[in-house]
Amino acid sequence: KQTLLVDLDRDKIRIIPNDLYGFIEICKSKPLAEVLKEYDIDNQSTINEYICFLEEHEYAMFTNEPDSFPEIDLTWRSPNYISNAVIDVDNKSIHDYPSIIKLLDGLGCQALDVRVFSVVKYGNIINLLDASNDCRLKSLKLLLPYAMLKKNKDYKKLLTKYPRLGVLVFHGAPKNECKITNSSQGLLFITNKIDSPCCCGYVSEKLMVCNLELFSEAQNFNTCLNKKLSIDVNGLIRNCNAMKKNYGHYKQIDIKKLILENKQFTKFWKISKNGICICKDCEFKYVCVDCRAHIENKNDMLSKPSKCSYNPYVAKWNNS
Repeated sequence: KQTLLVDLDRDKIRIIPNDLYGFIEICKSKPLAEVLKEYDIDNQSTINEYICFLEEHEYAMFTNEPDSFPEIDLTWRSPNYISNAVIDVDNKSIHDYPSIIKLLDGLGCQALDVRVFSVVKYGNIINLLDASNDCRLKSLKLLLPYAMLKKNKDYKKLLTKYPRLGVLVFHGAPKNECKITNSSQGLLFITNKIDSPCCCGYVSEKLMVCNLELFSEAQNFNTCLNKKLSIDVNGLIRNCNAMKKNYGHYKQIDIKKLILENKQFTKFWKISKNGICICKDCEFKYVCVDCRAHIENKNDMLSKPSKCSYNPYVAKWNNS
């Protein structure tokens, strides 16, 4: 129904008409003077508007050397066994955080999300953060119940003490609020309660991710499960903690062997949006984070995410 223009330099997206997309595609292979000849008088004013729009927003420029501006290389590669991980925690969890962090380090994990579903001891959180102090993680995101903040205000100091901690989220808060402490860290308060692994898979315009890394990964891989490792509240390994299948306890299995030899574990990694029903026709498919845990048809691995209400054939969200 419409086209999505993805500005990977500014990390922004913009809806444009399909006719403008067609004009851009023609301009890739022909001089502008030749392109203009393909449009009749009635369309000239629209074409001029397109040119002005593209120039004004720096999406295009005039050049006599088009070969000096090749297409972006969208090849996605990673030398790591795992690029991201999720650890779920509740008040019965007995995770060995130093062992887990060492394990993730050996797999080359770059990003870690820790979701705490219920109130746990403050010392448990400190054990986790201390364990991550000397690892190779680039980013750590911690989600805590708002009730823990009310009991102990020291949580606000964690961002200063642990610079690897990028985002500290308090769920079940009285209101939605974001407080940026510096360019790489922030406090986030959300009213939604995250009290189970099923609190995921939501698709919304507000949740679109616009950057070159995800955009290129999305061309051929699953934007949620590719190179992901999840550890549930009991220490069991899963693709996603909202999925039923587990592969054993993290202390009892060889995870590198699991990744290299178990095709059941890695089969979700290459399910890109290009093969998913309806998603393959959606203009948001390369900036949307997929979900294979919550799908419309449980018997069809390529079924659309059930928590997405968007219809690309009419360009409308059902809740709008």
